[in-house]
Amino acid sequence: MDAIRFSVPKILTQATDIDEIITKYKEKTYTPICKFLTHSEERDTIESRIQHLIEIQSKATGAAKMPLTYLFSELITNIVEHSQSKYGYIYSQYLKKERCVDICIADEGITIFGSYIRANKFIKDIQSNPAIALQLAVGGHSTKDLPDTENRGYGISTSIRMLVEGLHGSFFILSGGAFYRHDATGATTVKLPESIEWNGTIILLRIPIGNIPQNFDYYKYIE
Repeated sequence: MDAIRFSVPKILTQATDIDEIITKYKEKTYTPICKFLTHSEERDTIESRIQHLIEIQSKATGAAKMPLTYLFSELITNIVEHSQSKYGYIYSQYLKKERCVDICIADEGITIFGSYIRANKFIKDIQSNPAIALQLAVGGHSTKDLPDTENRGYGISTSIRMLVEGLHGSFFILSGGAFYRHDATGATTVKLPESIEWNGTIILLRIPIGNIPQNFDYYKYIE
């Protein structure tokens, strides 16, 4: 727990903060838990440097870099656009035996259910059920009013297809009082008991790095 800074995450307020991490962790298989400002001018640079560290640790090849870049960037962007959270969190670990990277991206925002309520979208469908809100999000139903983005949703639906169908990886999302899990065995959405809830959203990705299917076509999944 101390090694990954579980109790006190590494706070990244500017791009130079990541230099120390790259130096100390490039020979390791994991990053510390990093806490970053969602609306900082340095966010894009911080994001790209963390991703670069993950590539170094996992020895990701060209075939793995493009989907890794897409998934990492797309899901962090979701935090910025939808969560209303001041901070986001990132943690990753490379699993040598499985030849994959586990990435956790989290926030302490208004949840996906809260995002639909705030946008006044699909209220009759959702009612008071966070599991339905989660199903809408993974199905590509947007909170935006722009027709061109209506099928894009949170970017989650495209990310799931690329990760699970294309790469044979795994996807998990917990938001408020519900979670959604999708891997090779299928997809499951669960509404949690009222006593169990996360005030925000946590996304877990298991991304294959060294055993990408030969027929994987990155461009088939991007929008």
